[in-house]
Amino acid sequence: MATLSLYSIKVLANVITGGSHAALSEDAVSPYRTGTKIQEFFNALRVDFQVSGSESRVKAVEDLLVKLLGGSVSSGKLTEVVEQALDPRHFKDRPDLIERSVACLNEQIEYDGWTLKEVNGRHRMVVFKGVPGQLQARGVEGAPKNLIFASTGPKPEIVLADAINNDIRIVKNSEFCLIYEHPIPDSGLAWGELTTWWALRNKREVSDPKLQRDLYMRLLEATKSSVPEKLLFETYYRTFKDLGPKLPALLPQVYLHYDPRTVKDLYGEKRLARQRMDFLMLFSNTIRVVIEVDGAQHYSEDGRASPTLYSEMVAADRQLRLAGYEVFRFGGAELQGEAGKAIVAEFFHALLKRHGVVPRK
Repeated sequence: MATLSLYSIKVLANVITGGSHAALSEDAVSPYRTGTKIQEFFNALRVDFQVSGSESRVKAVEDLLVKLLGGSVSSGKLTEVVEQALDPRHFKDRPDLIERSVACLNEQIEYDGWTLKEVNGRHRMVVFKGVPGQLQARGVEGAPKNLIFASTGPKPEIVLADAINNDIRIVKNSEFCLIYEHPIPDSGLAWGELTTWWALRNKREVSDPKLQRDLYMRLLEATKSSVPEKLLFETYYRTFKDLGPKLPALLPQVYLHYDPRTVKDLYGEKRLARQRMDFLMLFSNTIRVVIEVDGAQHYSEDGRASPTLYSEMVAADRQLRLAGYEVFRFGGAELQGEAGKAIVAEFFHALLKRHGVVPRK
């Protein structure tokens, strides 16, 4: 978490509104938005907003941003607002103003320890946090393309249907996993998007009262081989179900790395460590959280501690963190009974606060 100063909020409000004057002047920072356009801007962010006839557009946006971004700021929420403000579709008449908007914002927010970065040649701005002049990246570069998750059986056999576009197709064991191939929204993958995908996949209506229950049960099935994983999964969804469609999806058994050959085929060799994660959450296109539940198989062999297994585990964690993932581990012994449920609820409440999903108190 970090602080976004009132000075920075004023600049961001100016970028969103286009300033006080309707005419595009030579020194304009961004295109002018009418009150109606500003309302549409915030509605797209799932924020209710209206400007009264006598109210200053710029001041109204400043006041709203203070409520959304003042004080402790989630990098995910700030990224969402900034990316919407700098969407190239808003700059069709003056594409040169994107660079001006970025420069204007960067000049101010750097004092708060933030900066903006262009990713993959597009004006998708990722928020970073650090010390000016020594900025450290937050999040994973690049947008996710495929999610293979909820694995309940043998590894799926995958082929590249289009090697140029990196389009994959599962040709065997597809019945044991799910594949989410829709674009991940900038705001991450929430329960609402996952439910909509599940409805399309099964040719059902989103309004079907049994739809969400069926999706939940299919995901739960992927945790049944581990009592601690099942406890974590059930506790998360039961504790935060009131968040409804905006609840970040907790995906079980997600393939991160993929080697088409089995360990048997490789004569015991491991070319890729930890091909599958216990759980994954996407708080934005770039903010990805990995959650692992460690049973004895993670650190022991034949009932004896294994320094080799432990070393492989921590080495894999280092690589994930260097790539920008957040990694959290639970010991399986923690996640037992009512005490385990309390640990899980407390952890996820802190995690959701950290990423701006629930308010800080």
